[in-house]
Amino acid sequence: MRGKGICAYYDQMAVMTKWAVANAPGFQTIGVSGLPYADSGASAFEEVGAMLSTAVAYLRAMEERGLSVDETAAHMRFTVSIGANLFLEIAKIRALRELWAIIVKECGGSEEAAKIRLHARTSFWTLSKVDPWVNLLRGSAQAFSAIMGGVDSIDVLPFDAAVRMPDEFSRRIARNCPLILLGECNLDKVVDPAGGSWYLENLTDEASRKIWEFFQGIEKEGGIVKALKAGSIQKKVNATAAKRYELADQRRQSIVGVNQYVNLAEKKLEAPEGSCCSAHKGHGCCKNADIQLPEVEMSVDSACKAAGEGFSTCLINKALVAGVDCKCGEPLEMEALPKRRLAERFESLLAKADAWVEEKGSRPMVFFANMGPLRQHKARADFSRDFLRAGGLDVVYPSGFQTPEDAARAAAESGCAVCVICSTDDTYPEIVPAFCKALRETRPDMMVALAGYPADYVEAFKEAGVDIFIHVKANCYNTVEAIQNKIGL
Repeated sequence: MRGKGICAYYDQMAVMTKWAVANAPGFQTIGVSGLPYADSGASAFEEVGAMLSTAVAYLRAMEERGLSVDETAAHMRFTVSIGANLFLEIAKIRALRELWAIIVKECGGSEEAAKIRLHARTSFWTLSKVDPWVNLLRGSAQAFSAIMGGVDSIDVLPFDAAVRMPDEFSRRIARNCPLILLGECNLDKVVDPAGGSWYLENLTDEASRKIWEFFQGIEKEGGIVKALKAGSIQKKVNATAAKRYELADQRRQSIVGVNQYVNLAEKKLEAPEGSCCSAHKGHGCCKNADIQLPEVEMSVDSACKAAGEGFSTCLINKALVAGVDCKCGEPLEMEALPKRRLAERFESLLAKADAWVEEKGSRPMVFFANMGPLRQHKARADFSRDFLRAGGLDVVYPSGFQTPEDAARAAAESGCAVCVICSTDDTYPEIVPAFCKALRETRPDMMVALAGYPADYVEAFKEAGVDIFIHVKANCYNTVEAIQNKIGL
C-alpha cells in the first residue's frame, strides 16, 4: 500500500468531522475497522487490539487539528468482524465496549463520548465456496453472537459472497437473518443478554486482558502507523493465520462441507460470466474509477458535487484529497494484509479433483481393503472415506475380505493407484505384512495407506510396505495431497 502521507488523510478526516459537528451531530465520519485484520486470519484479540490502537491514533490526530476528544469520539464508528467461536465473539464485543470506554475517559472524554457506536459484519474468513449453503448457518450463528454482544447494526454476508456477486435470493436471506433473530427471537428486548453469566463474564475479562496486551504492544512501537510500517502487526497476523490453517489441515478446526462431511454430489453454484466475488470487489471495480478528477478544494462540498455527478465512493475520496499537499512528506507505505479464507487450501484440493472429473468423466477412486466382518472394519473405513472426501476422492467400498491375499488381489485388479487397509489394531500385525507381500507381487507401484496409527508397529508396517497412515491426528491436507499426487491429479 502506498499513496499520500498519513497527514493528508488526517486533514481530510478533520474537515469531514468539523462539518459533522456543526451540521450533522449524529453522523459518524470516522471509521475504525477490524475487517482487514479479521479477513486476513487475525485472532479476535489481534483484531480488536489493532482497532483500539487505530482509534487512539485518530483521537491524537484530531486533537492536533482542533477537535476535542468528545467531538472525535462522538463521530467514530467501529466495525468488527464476527467469527465462528460463538461465545468468544460475544466476549470480544463486550470487551471492546469496556476497553474503549476506559480509553476515552482516560483521555479526558465524557461518559457520553465513551459510548461506542458499533457495527458488525459476519466473517469473510469463515466463508466457503464448497457447499456454500453451510454459510447460511455460519452467518446465522455469527449474527446471533453479534446481537448478544450488543452491536448497534449488523451486516450479514450473503451465503454466495465468496463465489459470485450475490443474487436477489441470497441478499434477501442475508437481510432476513438478523430480522428473524430480532422479530422472532426477541434478542433486542434485553439490554445485556449475556450479563450475569459467569462463563461469559469470565471470558470477557480474559479477552480484555489479551486485547489490552496486544494494544499495549502496538503502542510501545509508537502506535498503529509505525507498527504497520515496521511490519510487526502483519507478521503476527500472518503467524496466527498459519496456525489456524494448520488446525484446519489437521481437522482440529472443522469446516463443515470442506474438510469434514464433504458432499461429493453437491451441485455447485453457478457464477454468471463477468460476475466477480463481491467480497473482493474494490475500487478497481468502480465503473468510473479511471476518470481523472480536476483539482478541487478539499471540502464536503466537493464530495457532494462528486456524488451529484454520479461518482462512485472511490472517486469521492479522490475528490476530497485531490490537490492536497502532504505536510509530513512521508508516503504511506506498508505491506498490505491479504484477504484469506480458512477453506481455501482444501478448496484447491477439491478443485483438482473436479478438474479430473471434467477431464476423465469419473471421480478419482481409492480402493478400501476392508478386512473381516462389518463390525471389524466399518468404523475406520467410514472415517477414512470422510477423510479422503476432503480431497474430492471417492472410494471402492467392498463388504469385507476374509484373507489378506483376497484383499490384495482385489486391490490389484481394481485399477486404483491407492488402497487403504481398514481393520483393527489387534488384527493389523497379522494382516498388514501378508497384504503388502501379496500386493507387491502384482502391483508394486500401488500406494498403501493404513487406517489407524498403531504406534508400536508403525516402523514395522513401513518396512512391510505401508506408505501413509490415515488417523485422527494426521495432517489431512498433506495426506490427501500426497494421495492425489500418486493418483496423478
